[in-house]
Amino acid sequence: MAVFLFILPGILLVLSKSFYKKGLSEVIVYCIGLSLSFFIVFPWMIKPYGFSLVWSVYAVFIISALIAAFNYKNIARIVLDVDKKEAGILLLLLFVTVLRLAPVLLQQAPAGADMSMHSYIARLILDNDKVPSTYEPLLPVSNFGAYPSGFPILIALISMLSRLPIYKAALLLSCLTHAFVVFGIYLLLSNFFDKRTAMYSAVLTSFLTRSPQWIIRWGGNPTVLALFFMILAFSLIVEIKKEKDQIKILFAALSLAAAYLTHPIIFLSGGILIAAYYLVFINEHNYRAATALELGLFGCFFLSPFLMSTSLAVSKTAIEYSRAWQDFDIRSVMYDLIAGAPFLLISVYGLFVSWKEKTKDLFAFMLAALIVCLLVINYRFWLIPFSYLFYPGRTALLMIIPLSFFIAPLVRTILLRRGPLLISLVVICVSFYAVFYIYNSVSMCSVTREDLGAFKWIDNSLSKNAVIANNYGDAGIWIPAITFRRITHP
Repeated sequence: MAVFLFILPGILLVLSKSFYKKGLSEVIVYCIGLSLSFFIVFPWMIKPYGFSLVWSVYAVFIISALIAAFNYKNIARIVLDVDKKEAGILLLLLFVTVLRLAPVLLQQAPAGADMSMHSYIARLILDNDKVPSTYEPLLPVSNFGAYPSGFPILIALISMLSRLPIYKAALLLSCLTHAFVVFGIYLLLSNFFDKRTAMYSAVLTSFLTRSPQWIIRWGGNPTVLALFFMILAFSLIVEIKKEKDQIKILFAALSLAAAYLTHPIIFLSGGILIAAYYLVFINEHNYRAATALELGLFGCFFLSPFLMSTSLAVSKTAIEYSRAWQDFDIRSVMYDLIAGAPFLLISVYGLFVSWKEKTKDLFAFMLAALIVCLLVINYRFWLIPFSYLFYPGRTALLMIIPLSFFIAPLVRTILLRRGPLLISLVVICVSFYAVFYIYNSVSMCSVTREDLGAFKWIDNSLSKNAVIANNYGDAGIWIPAITFRRITHP
């Protein structure tokens, strides 16, 4: 049943004339994006009414499936209209997904302490069958929503619908986020280049850069998922620029709301990129104001249940912690740049090719790159308001958007002249870098089969009110998510 989380209600997009001209590969990406965005926002929408989350999700599945069944001709038309190029893109999407999912077969749980926390928040949602009001009994925090809830909600839903344990559902979703980034970049670039160029550029950008794929080491995958939602929203807004469309505005607002609930830093940083694109590249003032107003109204509607039930206040302690973290985070960004030097050189050369070919919309992506750089530099000096919200290690991930655009003209040139050679190189490079991605995930996983046996003993032998002394550096951080007991070092 969990597979329907990625299909319904997203498949209903095919009923809109806005998506009639889309190929199957594009529809699949939009379908996944809409479905996941919906299910991140949906639990907050039903929270005030106390409905069962799992039964509400089943109701959405049934209603969506019935509507789709009555309109099966639209779905059949898109599925049957697949030529060789489209089939090749679909196979490459499948190949990328299989590579990204490899760690699921090789380790017991996700790597990193962060993911243990997202998993025990998911356990709270799972056990309550709704978005709870508090983090108790696992944490002495009364305000649920103080930590981003989007990723834990999806973990809980996958676990509910598949009967996978929380830690396996978290591992599955963590790996899928890296495939989704490829899908999102492909969708965005297909607005500016042919589909094959967009697809190869997306794959190369995802696998040849150090971040975000290295995030799998420490469990920061909500950042990656939020990045996917922001890229999806950016792609929709590019399409809205060409032709105003209420369905796409609604979908973009839903994607932005999901990004905020998943990781506010990516939402805020990416929101600045989108706002700059709006101000500079949408020339008609009335059109720009109207679409911005609609986006804002729809976005506020989707977020209203969350905003009304959660305090957004930031403590002085949290701000000071952010200041203390800035030296390390700036260094981590620089390390990412140095470690990703080969791809940066390719991107610079691609930028030169783009400039020489006078690639349309190049300036928009050069501006995006400049904004990301300025936001990262600002974190050193805190010159703009709320600078503590723009962690450079997270904000810098948005650089993947302009970099993917810069290499696309280079990929297109090689594709036209040496098509088979490029395809071979893509497969070889992606397979080579996938080994490092898999190793980084498996080697950093702290949970073993023996640990799972110990967790089972805890679950069967200790009181539900027990507090367990644990070591933060090993599998002990997974005790709350797996056994639902409190620990001394969460």
